[in-house]
Amino acid sequence: MDIIDTIIKKQLYEGIRDQDGWETLNLTIRSEYPWMAELIIERLKTI
Repeated sequence: MDIIDTIIKKQLYEGIRDQDGWETLNLTIRSEYPWMAELIIERLKTI
């Protein structure tokens, strides 16, 4: 499991699909993990 998967699972971001959820997730990750925000968002779209 790589660091992106670890953060996704640790933060319980799996399964977030609704638009409000994505927006909240996007803002949270950009605030807390700005250097990997795009990678996390792209990975979430595939699970």
